[in-house]
Amino acid sequence: MSGAKRPPNLRGCRAKIERSQHHFDTLKQRIDDFSARNSFGAIVKGDPDGTRYVARVQNPPTIPSVEWALLIGDCVHNLRSALDYLVWEMAGADPND
Repeated sequence: MSGAKRPPNLRGCRAKIERSQHHFDTLKQRIDDFSARNSFGAIVKGDPDGTRYVARVQNPPTIPSVEWALLIGDCVHNLRSALDYLVWEMAGADPND
């Protein structure tokens, strides 16, 4: 090779960010759907010394925590991968350096 560096290719980085956005949008939609299907009330009481309030949800629905955790994990993982792509490309993407 002539020693000239190629410009950074950020297609992979952008693709990972787009995928992360997809997971985030899916999670947001699932949360919105869950909230629309499940109504619940809350009771708010002050503690005796007046320094704070305690809120308790009445009849809370079961949150699909495993599904939501997977979506959050996929979102964060894709952002981390985008950072890896970015660092690799900005460093010159040369495995010998």
